[in-house]
Amino acid sequence: MPKVQVPGKWVLTAVVAVISLALIILLSKLVIYLLICVVTGFLVYVRYTLQLPFKIEPYLFFSVIVTLGYGIGFTVFYVFIAMLIPKVIAGGEVDGSTLLYLVFFVILNMIARSFSGMSVSTVGIIISLADFTILLILGAVMKPEKIKTGMLIVGVNIFLFIHFGEPLLGFITAS
Repeated sequence: MPKVQVPGKWVLTAVVAVISLALIILLSKLVIYLLICVVTGFLVYVRYTLQLPFKIEPYLFFSVIVTLGYGIGFTVFYVFIAMLIPKVIAGGEVDGSTLLYLVFFVILNMIARSFSGMSVSTVGIIISLADFTILLILGAVMKPEKIKTGMLIVGVNIFLFIHFGEPLLGFITAS
């Protein structure tokens, strides 16, 4: 019976190609995730360094995208690496209300994950309104100027979800 020889060079090339493709896909998703963390972290740092009275970072938008694209574990890491650590480095205060909000924030993203069958725009609108409503109920935005700022932030978040949510999530899931 004749032996069939598989050229070792071709097998090795195929294995290396498959491994390389898998790494490219994995690393591109990781690069996008890290980019989201860096952008948010930089904006949090700038806000606390300059002591701005309003939020300039789209962390609610990015957190929902991270939750839907990567999972809740990545969102928990995102909260610490992109939100909490830059705040501390910039001299921001971390007290009980900050930690309570971060827990609430993760719970909001768990809720967002449960809506993963809906469009990103719909999930984003629901989560943006829920975030503002709960903060309003808890009294975190009771001053009239904070209500106006909060409504502006909700509007910006909804704009981001409607215009950038689907393309960004699609890019992440296609990577």
